Amino acid sequence: MSSCLVVVDDGNLCGEAPLWDETEQKLYWTDCVACRFYSYEWKTKQKKLVLDGFEVNGCALDRSGGLVFSNSSGVWFWDKKSKPLLVVGELGTLKLGLNDCIADPQGRFLAASCFYNPSSEYSLGKLFCVQTNGATQILDEGFHLANGLGFSPNGRTLYVTDSVARLIYAYDYDPMNGRAFNRRIFVKVGDRAGLPDGLTVDVEGFVWSAEWYGSCIGRYVPN
Repeated sequence: MSSCLVVVDDGNLCGEAPLWDETEQKLYWTDCVACRFYSYEWKTKQKKLVLDGFEVNGCALDRSGGLVFSNSSGVWFWDKKSKPLLVVGELGTLKLGLNDCIADPQGRFLAASCFYNPSSEYSLGKLFCVQTNGATQILDEGFHLANGLGFSPNGRTLYVTDSVARLIYAYDYDPMNGRAFNRRIFVKVGDRAGLPDGLTVDVEGFVWSAEWYGSCIGRYVPN
């Protein structure tokens, strides 16, 4: 990539979770600190504040035309008309304080919990999978600050970021049953670089990772 384009100079306190809707030709993103959720219509070049006063840490498209959100209270569904509806907020005694998220090719919703507090003791997060019927399962655990997730083009490799550990993990993923296994280190970001944060995978299978405090984006070969 030889150049970058500023789409919206928005002054976000913490801009996160860009999501492209191919059908509507819209870009969605959140200012998670200001609790504002935006859309940008590509054809008209118009930005809109579509949800105000609600925390969104991650988002995924729903086939109904609505959106599914992850935040510090759990998983929510929003039909774009009424208020967001809580889908699941806890699993047993576990609170689903969630950060980033992704939908798998079969429509399951994956997100990891994040309880990082550098000034005190903190719990390690877990990777959750919410089935299309709302049933929730733990896929893995042990994340210091869970962040960006992505799937390979064939849906059989899942990538999960742990920002504090400076690691991007890769899993073998069973798309039929929604299971992740064989976790291994895909990328170890150097101590002098930024922290791996948001993540996506392109059509060739290359993994893109935005570095918080690093002022750059890394593109990694699948192997």
